[in-house]
Amino acid sequence: MKFTKDEARKELMGKIPEKGQTLNLSERSINEQLDTLMPLIANDETELNDFISKVLPIFKTADGNVKNDVSVGINKYKTENPIQQTQKKEPQKQEPTNKADDANAELIKRLTELENKLAQQEKEKKASDIRAEIISKLKEKGVEDTEWSNSLVSEIHIAENFNVDEKVESYLKLYNKSKSAVNANASPEGASAGGKQSDKLTEAIAEAAKFAKSQRLVD
Repeated sequence: MKFTKDEARKELMGKIPEKGQTLNLSERSINEQLDTLMPLIANDETELNDFISKVLPIFKTADGNVKNDVSVGINKYKTENPIQQTQKKEPQKQEPTNKADDANAELIKRLTELENKLAQQEKEKKASDIRAEIISKLKEKGVEDTEWSNSLVSEIHIAENFNVDEKVESYLKLYNKSKSAVNANASPEGASAGGKQSDKLTEAIAEAAKFAKSQRLVD
């Protein structure tokens, strides 16, 4: 023989079942039948393909018989041992425990607090940026008095609809008005000697703060 029993077994296991079907014969059964058939059918010159073509129908029949026997056995068992239908019980819904409720409530509370805190920080950052922008734009328009600008913006309430450019123009008019009441050429000593010049500067800053308060808008 020009092949071994192992080669014949592997070839048969691949060809006995049809495509998509399961092999019902066990590997042991195939080996036992090959032990019987090979000495009867094959000789020293027999090729593997030739041998397979001769014995394949035998193995297919045996495989079909095994399948049929298994099917008959299963049906017989089902007939003799009917399945008892059991009523499925609906799983009981478990009410959430108070502990779980408390944990959820605490988590929601913490998330809400965090959300509010972040919103407040964002609001404060935006207001701070707007105040810095006001001081910068006032400086661009010639307002060099930092004390006056800082006093003004510290009193400004920043609302959602706050118009920076529009407000800067209003503040610039106030600045020019306040500076016109102060003698820019007076020295600090001269201004303080009579008291009037220093008082006018204080009054100008106070007026700026008062004006800023009057510009408060509702959130």
